[in-house]
Amino acid sequence: MNAKRFSEAMGELDGKYIDEALSYNTAARRHRRFRRVSVALTAAVLTILLMGTAVAGVFGTQIVEFFTSHTESGYDLDAAIEKVPAEELSGSVLEVGGVIERQFKDYKAYYSWYPGEWQSTFSTRDKACEFIGFDQLKPIGWDLEEQISTLSILGNEKGQILSLNLETAYAVNDMRAQFISRVYTENYDEEPVLGIRDSAGAEFEESYYTTDSNMQCHIINTSARESDYLCLDGYVVDESVLYNLHIAYKEGDSARAMELMRQWADLL
Repeated sequence: MNAKRFSEAMGELDGKYIDEALSYNTAARRHRRFRRVSVALTAAVLTILLMGTAVAGVFGTQIVEFFTSHTESGYDLDAAIEKVPAEELSGSVLEVGGVIERQFKDYKAYYSWYPGEWQSTFSTRDKACEFIGFDQLKPIGWDLEEQISTLSILGNEKGQILSLNLETAYAVNDMRAQFISRVYTENYDEEPVLGIRDSAGAEFEESYYTTDSNMQCHIINTSARESDYLCLDGYVVDESVLYNLHIAYKEGDSARAMELMRQWADLL
């Protein structure tokens, strides 16, 4: 749908999204005051909690820490996610492993790039998913106009596939959104941690939303930067796929951005 149709549709949506979005700022501020005195404790017990959730088969994301230094601010997000056998991916993806293996063999120290990554663009997210061939990577019935989908595949010097990152971009009036899906294989021998870095002075608030299918969406709101854009990130882990929606928006669109976030989570 184009920007005008989306704007019209936003006015016809279920009132629960509007009400919850408008109440978000107050709830987040309360949570943030508590977080200032509890971050250290949370970080101390996080490893134990994640071990427990992995054993129990409960997947999701947890903040390791929020931080602010003289040069940058940001957060580290730990994901409890099921890693998949590389053989469950398509033959096309496995062939990329051979390309990456040759990158390492042919690499010279004076090159301006580093080996280990292959990237391609697709006209639609559905075509990218077809290329990946992974059944658990969900299609999403989102009636928004896609701009472009970019698939990045990471591998090692042996040609083993480590992870996949599929990003689809959207433009909604003055808002910009990226829908990202991440899959990690058994060859990825570390715990998935997402590091978000921003210019110094940005502040963060977190909250949670339970979707219509009873999944947990972990939401993190980033304060305005010099461009006057705020950012909203939502994370949902569905067993072996980490879904992320990133929205950049102006302050006047805060309620609509939260509404869009919760729509997206409910479609997963």
